[in-house]
Amino acid sequence: MAAGWRSCWPSRPARHDARATAWVRGRRNRSYAASAQFVAFVDGLLFDRLVGAGALSTPEPGTPDSAHAEPAARRWETMTAEIGYGRRTSRSYGAVMIDGPSAPDDRADWLVERGRVDEAITILEARARNGDWRDVDRLTDLLLENGRVEEAEARWRAAIEAGLPGAYGGLADMLADAGRTEEAIAAWRAALEAGEPHARSRLAALLAKTGRVDEAVAAYRTAIAAGDATAGVGLAKVHARADQMEEAVHAYRSAIGTKGVPRWPLGVLLEKLGRSDEAVAAYRSAVDAGEEHVRVRLLAAQGRLEEATQLVRDLLAEPGHNPSYRQLGWLLAEQRRFEEIEAEAARLSGNLVGLSYLLAGARQSANYHVDCPSGCTGSTRVVRHLPGRWDDVRRA
Repeated sequence: MAAGWRSCWPSRPARHDARATAWVRGRRNRSYAASAQFVAFVDGLLFDRLVGAGALSTPEPGTPDSAHAEPAARRWETMTAEIGYGRRTSRSYGAVMIDGPSAPDDRADWLVERGRVDEAITILEARARNGDWRDVDRLTDLLLENGRVEEAEARWRAAIEAGLPGAYGGLADMLADAGRTEEAIAAWRAALEAGEPHARSRLAALLAKTGRVDEAVAAYRTAIAAGDATAGVGLAKVHARADQMEEAVHAYRSAIGTKGVPRWPLGVLLEKLGRSDEAVAAYRSAVDAGEEHVRVRLLAAQGRLEEATQLVRDLLAEPGHNPSYRQLGWLLAEQRRFEEIEAEAARLSGNLVGLSYLLAGARQSANYHVDCPSGCTGSTRVVRHLPGRWDDVRRA
């Protein structure tokens, strides 16, 4: 097998486009269920696509045709009016006009997508005055994305003064994102004193992130003793980063059974310890509890790699599963099916995210490094079990 197919592979999955990230953040905790706002969003998205494709483009100023050019928005309105698409009215859903949705939340997003940030901020400010911490969070996110850090901080401090629940945590998150770690830690301590839910766990997570491991462990243990069982997950991650795997297993076991805590990561920790039979039992327990996606891990832990590979391929036949290419790459490399990896990589030439996951997974198999020439990205960490999110919990 030639080594050239490995030497030029990317080293990690591609990052999401910044604009796509902002789009997601602007819509978190909200649903575009069948509503007029969803229709308006689709209208706007279609408008953007048509502009991008040149279907609504106008000549550059000063060109011979520019005097007769019609603005893209007006051209869109004309087109949609002709086919009866641009205006919809529903007694249930309200009205959607051509200048965007009228509901404040959705209109703010619509304005941001068109670069009308100040107008969006005005809408969100009105919402934040009488809303909860989520409204302030949306406003401050938009301010931060546009470099208005001092205004964002002032909004959170005003919310604290007004006694808004969750405001200390919002300020702490903002300060941490801005790299002002000590101030963020102080804010989480204040949130703890104010009785904000899960403040101690969030403080512990930030302490761990900054390398203050002993303080983090103490904070997590205090949170667990106070009844926050989910803190066991964070404590397990701290121990795993320090290669204290027995302690990690014990901490994670303490969290299992708590609402929202999955069972399958316990199997990963047990596999790292080489306790395969216990790992299989943990995965089987997870599947029995309804964590159906864990079935592929169960098969891999039992050595049934061909069945696991087919299961991953079945999953990848549906959209939205790019991270699963990492598992496919590892499984194929573990079975030394390198020609299939090459074929899959060629097929994914138009899906760079999926391709990056595929190649990253293959490089985590020990078989990838056999006869690997110098400079062949040999620093990739080999894993002896199916890779996944918990394999990113490593030494800080």
